[in-house]
Amino acid sequence: MLDFWQWVGSDLANNTLRGKLAEYVVALALDVADGIREEWAEADILVKDGFSIEVKCSSYLQGWDQTELSKIRFDIAKKRKWNLDRKRWEGNPRRASDLYVFALIATTDRQQFNPLDLRQWRFFVIPTDLIDLNFQDQKTVAISRLQAMSSAVEFGRLGKAIDTALKRLSMPRTKMD
Repeated sequence: MLDFWQWVGSDLANNTLRGKLAEYVVALALDVADGIREEWAEADILVKDGFSIEVKCSSYLQGWDQTELSKIRFDIAKKRKWNLDRKRWEGNPRRASDLYVFALIATTDRQQFNPLDLRQWRFFVIPTDLIDLNFQDQKTVAISRLQAMSSAVEFGRLGKAIDTALKRLSMPRTKMD
């Protein structure tokens, strides 16, 4: 099994694997990284009181040769729910989670780039209702828009930032200018 995991999962600069790493990092910050990740779950992470979190990840550096740094954009498209029992997509597209955590590996130095170094990560924690209110049917959002809505936090403060955001979910929201 270890040989398989090394073969399939060693390139942490790979976009799809890096996204799963981001989910794990957020789960670690919340102390809920136990069990096995459910691939087709409606939310990336479930936490106390039934709240759900969607994790999105991006990086300036990729696993391939680049002539310039990647532009940072995150997927916020509404999605239909996958019904695992019926093996089909159902319902109207929506953002199903209560909260988004946008994870950015912020280093721009290829020599320093290490997705396992949590000091290189920055996180933006934003309630889904604010994303719905400000971005409506937009499919992606630029990092500059997220920076206008939320301050970046480092890994050591991520759990507290998420807890604070979850406590505020019942408060009324207003649209950004």
